[in-house]
Amino acid sequence: FDGSISLSTESDLSVSNKAFFRAEVDGDVTVPSSLSTIPYQCFYALTTTGKVYIYSDTVGEEAFAEAKFGNIDLDLTYVDKIACQAFYKSNVESVTFKNGVVLGDSSCEYGSFEDCDDLRTVTFNGSATIGMYSFYSCGSLQNIYIEGSEVTVSRDSDSFSERGPIVH
Repeated sequence: FDGSISLSTESDLSVSNKAFFRAEVDGDVTVPSSLSTIPYQCFYALTTTGKVYIYSDTVGEEAFAEAKFGNIDLDLTYVDKIACQAFYKSNVESVTFKNGVVLGDSSCEYGSFEDCDDLRTVTFNGSATIGMYSFYSCGSLQNIYIEGSEVTVSRDSDSFSERGPIVH
């Protein structure tokens, strides 16, 4: 695409699985709240030179897996739930979550941000539930910031790599 992708803000927007599979976008990508769930592999392996704005409630499985973002700081402060492998192997460097976010669940074989080699900083703006393997094999992850409430990590999970990040 030459330019940005901005989906309609009309209520009950529906987009099929793999709608923008391997899309190359010279500009921003905006996903409005009218798309309550970003479906399976909707933006799989997306390459964009701009910023990605996500206002959906849920980011589905592999929705942005292997994506290459132009702006590597991801603001997910509008998202309630992030499914397994949602950002698997993407090039995101920092991510900020809203209060009450849920990452993955106990059935995940791969985590929401697993193998994000460039991920360095994670910020939780309040409480969060971190599911299985959420940040597993994120070798560059150095800092986790928790603003306010508690963060619950799934019991007996490998949510982080063996060398854990510093929690602030």
